[in-house]
Amino acid sequence: MTEDLLGRKADEHCIKYWIQNNSRGVMAIDGAWGSGKSWLGSSLYQHYQSDETIVPIWIDTFQADWDDDPEMAIFSALFSSPKLQAIKNRATSIATIKEGLVKCTGLAGKLILQAASKKFLGDAEALENFSQEALGNYIDKKLESIKTEKEALEQIRKALSEIAKDNKIIIFVDELDRCSPSYAVKFLERIKHLFNADGVIIVLLWNADQLASSLSKFYGNINAEYFQKFVNWNHTLFNVSTGLVSSGGSPVSMNKFITPLLSAFKLKANEAPYYANYTDVLFLTARECERYIEMIQYAPPSEADNPLFLLLAALKAKKLKLVKDASTGDSEALKQISQTLINLNFHKIENAELFAYFQDIRKILSAPPNSNPTVQDMKSTSLKNMFEGKPISEFIVFYENTLRALFISYAPRPQ
Repeated sequence: MTEDLLGRKADEHCIKYWIQNNSRGVMAIDGAWGSGKSWLGSSLYQHYQSDETIVPIWIDTFQADWDDDPEMAIFSALFSSPKLQAIKNRATSIATIKEGLVKCTGLAGKLILQAASKKFLGDAEALENFSQEALGNYIDKKLESIKTEKEALEQIRKALSEIAKDNKIIIFVDELDRCSPSYAVKFLERIKHLFNADGVIIVLLWNADQLASSLSKFYGNINAEYFQKFVNWNHTLFNVSTGLVSSGGSPVSMNKFITPLLSAFKLKANEAPYYANYTDVLFLTARECERYIEMIQYAPPSEADNPLFLLLAALKAKKLKLVKDASTGDSEALKQISQTLINLNFHKIENAELFAYFQDIRKILSAPPNSNPTVQDMKSTSLKNMFEGKPISEFIVFYENTLRALFISYAPRPQ
């Protein structure tokens, strides 16, 4: 397991306590992109792997949503678990669950319909196995199946509880907020009905606001409160970035997190404190830092040592859409970038020369129009050497060229 770079041990302790003291239910670990949800879930999963009384299951729903049957993804992961296979007398309960699934999910009918479709495509083997009478019988049976399905659901829940009698089952569900809206809704409905059983805990790792936004595009106005009917307990992960307070109660710097990123991207790991100057000023999250270092790797060589470019790249990592809009010539976006640089608090920067550099940048950008036409009283050695006493128009050319390099620089992979 990788090091806890975001200080999530206190969160982990709290979640373990809830799981230990509840025999059933659905917990949601809710956090924004880059808050460490997957790391935390993976850490918990690894912890329970070593617990003989727990059967942990991991499901990446984003990899499974090509299938229309969420229950198949869940039970496939459950039945293939080595720890489940080691439970004595499990076979009868598993057979009972499979029988119940056929009754309550329409699986038998789907198999018949698949055979029917193959018939029309000329599949001779499917044609032999398919009969109109069988399809008609299925439809008639489905019309009378409400009672049967309720009984089947109870059958599945009882069988799950029997398996979990001495071995609590914990199912970790990751990436649900990246799935198609229809699949996400079906998945939530399935866990609500199928897994409301003693000894079964569901742990959802998601960004509830992101999922709600995705669903709203298809189902109307939905907010995160909608998911409360599926969830018994919420644990919110606050984004960890410099200036925010970590679980341990102290300000967190991205310095420690950046070091392994620099190594991963084949950059100099010992320069982490330098790059942390930029990430800390803009309060970048862990994921935004990853995006930032990825951009630095592909920065134009002419800009690699340009502090203004490095700061603007950090801004691009945080506000990609703003920079994209500015790159199209959007005057409001360009003004917003300049205003952001003027408003930033640079007191987090410990390097005296770098601090003076950005104070000078702020001074020039915030100067009223038609003020002194030359650059004067620069505190930064580098800017003094470049522009002191020269027309301010030369600085503007430098600023615009830096922006241009930012616009054409490598765009990070979509997440």
